[in-house]
Amino acid sequence: MRMTSTDATITQLRAQVAELEAELAAERLSPLTQLPGRRYFVRLAEAAYPDAGAVVLGDVDGLKAVNDRHGHRAGDQLLAEVADRLRTAFGRASVVGHLSGDEFAAVLPIVPAPHHLDRVHDWITDPLPLVNGVTITPGISLGVIAGDQLAETTLPEAMHAADLAMYAAKRAGGGWRRYDAAEHGPLAVEPAPVHRVRHHGRAA
Repeated sequence: MRMTSTDATITQLRAQVAELEAELAAERLSPLTQLPGRRYFVRLAEAAYPDAGAVVLGDVDGLKAVNDRHGHRAGDQLLAEVADRLRTAFGRASVVGHLSGDEFAAVLPIVPAPHHLDRVHDWITDPLPLVNGVTITPGISLGVIAGDQLAETTLPEAMHAADLAMYAAKRAGGGWRRYDAAEHGPLAVEPAPVHRVRHHGRAA
């Protein structure tokens, strides 16, 4: 059966559409981690936020040291592995994003119990063999804001709170921390950057 000029045009258009979709996907997803980048994550997070149980921000500990000692290829491997572990640990119902560099964020549909956050952290810090044959122990600082603390909080405020909690965890040497209003004060209504924070909410 011979292909007509119309068939050829349709085939060409389909190829162009497929190419455009691939380009859009590349813009939306981090090429390193295959997680949504900052802008796309915020769009997805805004849609999920009304029913969210928690917002989590994370910062990989010691990335610069890995890059300096073992090279950027090893650092990229570390980030890709942390992204994969976060995606798996939080589950498909969560929105997980790679904001930039060593920063990650997630919107969870439930309030995570402390033992769940402990498991997430322990899993991420499992030993990781690098491309150069050296095995390292990844580190991450997580900040969480969840449950009732989200009730009157916008997404930018929640991310700001999670960021504060994450930095508190980092100052303590890593691990995870929940946002503490008594420690950090009431959240200001401001377009805070997508960073780490942590909070408590509905029962997991």
